[in-house]
Amino acid sequence: MVFRRQRLPDGQTFVSGYKQTLRAEGSGWTRTYLDGRRVSVNPQYVERSDPLRPFDVITHHNGLREGFTHTGRPAFHEIFTEIQHNNRHEQVVQRIMSVTMANHTVVPLAAPILQYYAIVPFGDITVFSYYPASRDAEYYAMLYRPIALSVTQDCTYCPPPVIVYEHPVAFYSDPIVLLSDMTLATPLYEGMMPVASNAHQAEIDALQNQFSALQQTVNHEVQGNTELLSQLADLQMDPQAMNQPMPGIDTSRTEQVMVPEDVREQIKQQIIQALAYQKEGKNLSIIDVITSPKASHHLFQVAETIDAINADSGEDCTLTSGDLISFNTVPIEGDSSASMLVTVSKKKSCPMGAHIHVGLYDLQEMLNSFNQNLEKNMEELHKHIAQ
Repeated sequence: MVFRRQRLPDGQTFVSGYKQTLRAEGSGWTRTYLDGRRVSVNPQYVERSDPLRPFDVITHHNGLREGFTHTGRPAFHEIFTEIQHNNRHEQVVQRIMSVTMANHTVVPLAAPILQYYAIVPFGDITVFSYYPASRDAEYYAMLYRPIALSVTQDCTYCPPPVIVYEHPVAFYSDPIVLLSDMTLATPLYEGMMPVASNAHQAEIDALQNQFSALQQTVNHEVQGNTELLSQLADLQMDPQAMNQPMPGIDTSRTEQVMVPEDVREQIKQQIIQALAYQKEGKNLSIIDVITSPKASHHLFQVAETIDAINADSGEDCTLTSGDLISFNTVPIEGDSSASMLVTVSKKKSCPMGAHIHVGLYDLQEMLNSFNQNLEKNMEELHKHIAQ
């Protein structure tokens, strides 16, 4: 069992932890976290369960993934296939979706939805880059017609109220600005609200009890034990911090996140770029971003929970959906990960300004998720504009 200690910007100490169990044959391990996450690693695949994400996901050694709802229902699976693209045959990854999400609820699809991903090699690694859905010119034309939208509490398609801007937004006249704010705010909101009850709640409850017993043992043993106090000091672990209740699955942790105006403007520019790619049916790959003259300005929006190490403090930290990171150093061919800077984050995420390392595969997943969220928000916007 491992304690994780993180000092929040307001000076409070946040303590969490996990239990790691080795596979019997010694070829992998499973970590069960107190926040409800579960990660299993073995030579054939990695399986991740996260109450903040709609699906448990298995990533196989060849990069293909399959997803299941938290109740075990199949959600999607991927295969290698060939399609006709730009007048030539191209091998791609095809994702077959059998369910979708609506208002944090799993909705079965009447017919499967097919998504396609380009296979993009970069040095020794290969990433899968999402191909946007094909739409006609009129679909995009609606995004350039002025609107009149007042931001009110009963506005059904305003961005979730989880962002604080330097200049509060009371009115939208430009659909692109609205679309940009929706795409920025929606993943942040999703990174605060669990999709469903945890599938491993009994195991989490048992783990909570184990951690509580460990706390009591340390609290008892530390009394007058200068050697143990010294060991805790070496680990930068305040004995009082271990008296804090262990966090479980937080079902009501909506918060407001400060987003600077230059970050908001950068996301808008990336929305404009993404729309241009979509109109041409082009996929946005991590290679496109890395080789761009504006690579150092690009903001990546976290899609799935990432455990990282704050290179400045050496402490573990976590990023969740909606947090924003940018390149600290732009990677080159041969790199499998990148040095990143945390630009915008939630209270219990890695602190803003922290330097961390993130795999290029994860960065590509962020690009894919960004474009897919953009498509969902465009559908929502069209539904209301057309009324």
